[in-house]
Amino acid sequence: MKACFFDLDGTLLDTLADIGGACNAVLAAHGYPVHPVSAYRRMVGNGFPILMRRALPESVVAQGPQERLDALTEEGRRYYAAHLSIRTTSYPGLVAALGRLQDAGLRLAVLSNKPEDLTCALVPLHFPGIRFDAVRGGRHDAPLKPDPTVLLQMAASMGVAPQDCAYVGDSEVDIATARNAHLPCFSVDWGTRTREVLEAHGAVSISHTPEELLRALHGHGVKTAIVSTKRGDTIQYIMERYHLLDQLEFVIGSEDVHAPKPDPQGLNMALERMGLKPEELLFCGDTVLDAGAAKNAGFCAVLNGTTPAGDFADFHPVHIAPDLFELRQWLEG
Repeated sequence: MKACFFDLDGTLLDTLADIGGACNAVLAAHGYPVHPVSAYRRMVGNGFPILMRRALPESVVAQGPQERLDALTEEGRRYYAAHLSIRTTSYPGLVAALGRLQDAGLRLAVLSNKPEDLTCALVPLHFPGIRFDAVRGGRHDAPLKPDPTVLLQMAASMGVAPQDCAYVGDSEVDIATARNAHLPCFSVDWGTRTREVLEAHGAVSISHTPEELLRALHGHGVKTAIVSTKRGDTIQYIMERYHLLDQLEFVIGSEDVHAPKPDPQGLNMALERMGLKPEELLFCGDTVLDAGAAKNAGFCAVLNGTTPAGDFADFHPVHIAPDLFELRQWLEG
């Protein structure tokens, strides 16, 4: 990985109080009900025009006309620009984490749906010691996230291929943006969306702290493959459906081997293709057949899933994880 792109609101900066304050100021000025700041967590993420429409009463939005809605949006934007960083702060530990990524040689960039002039004002204000190669926000001449156009343009302008990039964000919009650009997405749950919401939208990696995020990013790039008793075309269909196929080196299915697990033939084929030694590979599975194949191939086995832990006693796995997220934390640690 050579470059990492970050969302701004809810990822790098806690801007919710100032955004909610701006929207509430407009609502109050026109006699509309205001919202608690916490309610704005589910409203933000898709740009200021959509934010204002979500904040306004449904009857007002339905009545229009569009010119009035645009005027209210512009009023909110002006108020926010004038009160841009009253209560806005960076999340604890993020400045140090960005510094460590920068020191490691990673190129950093910011892509937000927030209006570009406001994005470009906030980033240097809160991260004066961090060098960002590019900072982009919402513009009238470019599509907003989750459209991947601007993200891919930024990578091209930085001279970095998409396959050498990653994206970090706190919402389903960021997950979709990364997916549309065919980039790995590293989600964080300290912003506007809960872990449950992120999981429901297909998040693969979710960090709770900047330190966890660093471990996840440093772990990116590990070669990954699937060895299964299912047919390879079935596996590829499933992985492609969930936009995970491009994260795999290869797939070894039932049609590729003559002897199923616990015979180690499939794992030995994977070892040869990756050019690794047995001690350099971890095999993750959830059955005694998986454990047996790993043992027979001389691999370390990390088991998770539905099989009772006691059933693995004879195979001496290095770890037994109760779920995928605990497994990820163990691997990153």
